[in-house]
Amino acid sequence: MKAYLLAIARNLYRDALRRQSRLTQTGEVPERADRAPLQDRTVEDRQALSGVLKVIQKLLEPQREALVLSVDEDLRYEQIAAILGCSVAAVKVRIHRARLQLRSELEK
Repeated sequence: MKAYLLAIARNLYRDALRRQSRLTQTGEVPERADRAPLQDRTVEDRQALSGVLKVIQKLLEPQREALVLSVDEDLRYEQIAAILGCSVAAVKVRIHRARLQLRSELEK
């Protein structure tokens, strides 16, 4: 039982380190000199996001679920497989096909 709990603690610690490495300190982010281009960029970003969300909605439900769990929830393939009740290989295939379809739709 002790080894099991230590393994859980180790994995939680590793996950926390991985998440912290993705974060950027606010002091490291350079400030923008001109705010006007930022507004134009915001409009473009919103339009791009809207397009991506529309394409994601077109995905088959199993592909969409796997992709969202992977990207948005930051889960590993094993965890996604347990949630969806399928094999790890099936999760990998679903995510791969979803990314291919997203890429092809966004290039149009």
